[in-house]
Amino acid sequence: MEIGDWLLDTKVTQNDVCYWIESDGTVPLGHTEGASGIALYLLYLYLATGDEKYLKIGISALEHDLSYLIETSPGFLGMPRGPLNTSGMKVLSPYWDQGSAGVGTTLVRFWKITGDQRYFEVIKSLSKDSFRQHTHLDSTLHFPDYSKDYRDLETF
Repeated sequence: MEIGDWLLDTKVTQNDVCYWIESDGTVPLGHTEGASGIALYLLYLYLATGDEKYLKIGISALEHDLSYLIETSPGFLGMPRGPLNTSGMKVLSPYWDQGSAGVGTTLVRFWKITGDQRYFEVIKSLSKDSFRQHTHLDSTLHFPDYSKDYRDLETF
């Protein structure tokens, strides 16, 4: 519980969501370095202790990462990879460590415990991205026709 309490003490809260800042000043996203992975740890701590504070902050942390999902087409969400405080084009990643699959695994567990149907709706859209075989640039922001054709090729 010491680690959980340390996480609660070191979080940054902004606009009803919380996150953690790395020593280099960046704010990572995703399961292995970002708020969704910390959210999962806090969910498990809640299950072990029954202390609602861990669930509350876990939900807030998960909401942070969910707020950065990008809708690339109707019903299709992607997770940007890397820290927030960097410039350049967003890279959408389907992978477990910094992408859709990792955030999705956290979402499934929160949905199971909380019963929040909104999580299930996000899972459905996010899971489509997890089935991609390759990381790609968020080309819908710049080349929407290319992105559609690329997704069609992936299913081939």
